[in-house]
Amino acid sequence: MNDEEAVKRAYDAGLRLLSYRLRSRYEMEQRLARKFPVADARRAVEVLGENGYLDDARFAQAWKDSQDGHRPQSSSMIRRKLLQRGVSEEIIGATVVDMDDEQNAYRVASKRGFNLGGAATWQGRRRLWNYLRGRGFSGEIVRNTVKRLLDESVGQDVGPR
Repeated sequence: MNDEEAVKRAYDAGLRLLSYRLRSRYEMEQRLARKFPVADARRAVEVLGENGYLDDARFAQAWKDSQDGHRPQSSSMIRRKLLQRGVSEEIIGATVVDMDDEQNAYRVASKRGFNLGGAATWQGRRRLWNYLRGRGFSGEIVRNTVKRLLDESVGQDVGPR
């Protein structure tokens, strides 16, 4: 088999992988390099990029939107995970620039049911703190979110029903 045929096979494999989900250039190269020689995988990634199938900026935005929809996280957590996927700092910066960590933390806490009685007890605050820290939110943002939830619960019946 000549080089062109090998690159074509790697290219076709890349298209199949993209039919499942978007991937970064780095992810694609790593995945193709498992089954094809590294040089063929790199060339296939170049051709996929030239043909518009691989775009790290589009991947980063889609990945952030997906995470934001079903598992909201802090901008620093999104940044870290995109770096692991081989996306450049420049693209990541443009992707996370519009994220509001305060609002995301509040949204996460509210979704989890911490809005009324959940944050009123010491144990509830600790659980909320650990949960939000696990999503990558800073201590300051977590503290502000807990305070906001406690302030909102003042005057509401938060006892057992």
